Amino acid sequence: MKSFERWTIDEVEKFFGIHQTYKNATLEAWLSSTVELTEIERNTLERLRQTALENIEFWNEEDLKMKFIAFLLALVPFDEQRFKGFLERTIKATIKGDVLSGIVDYVVATGKAEPQVPFFFLQEYKPHRRPSRDPLAQVLSAMIAARVRNENRTTMYGGYVLGRQWTFIILEDNTYTLSKSFDATDEDIFRILILLKQIKKYIEEWLDAAS
Repeated sequence: MKSFERWTIDEVEKFFGIHQTYKNATLEAWLSSTVELTEIERNTLERLRQTALENIEFWNEEDLKMKFIAFLLALVPFDEQRFKGFLERTIKATIKGDVLSGIVDYVVATGKAEPQVPFFFLQEYKPHRRPSRDPLAQVLSAMIAARVRNENRTTMYGGYVLGRQWTFIILEDNTYTLSKSFDATDEDIFRILILLKQIKKYIEEWLDAAS
């Protein structure tokens, strides 16, 4: 079976039997999260926002990751004793008798050296020009593989970044639902951090319930 980056969204929908919906209670609950940000966090976000506003259209993928996304993720942070964020890791799962695999840009999962039970995916791309790869198809195929590894958890969380635009995704049963796009160069940057912090809370709750 081909790797994540070679799928298109039409192929993902047809092969895995999923379809898009435009309303989802789980996504709406996530998007309406209320997490208090500290003054230090708000000041850091404002500096990141200004840097992105002035430079993001000229960044390549490595610039985007190292000069912006890494600092934003550091405000969460996802690296804890029970789980952490992994960069450029391979995720594999056997589906329909074949192996689905690929490298994911960022995944939050249990594990020490390698991701074991994945919870949240983030795909990162170059400034907002249409990439050669299909970011939605890539993150969805990774989420589908992760759901199989994650004891077939019915709901998976993810997102992808196209330059200034952040889009969040819920995969639930045989449907997926997208958020609106959040612009990291305006006030949306505060909402982006809140949504990432809420994911961390969800992960902690899942692990507490399983222990």
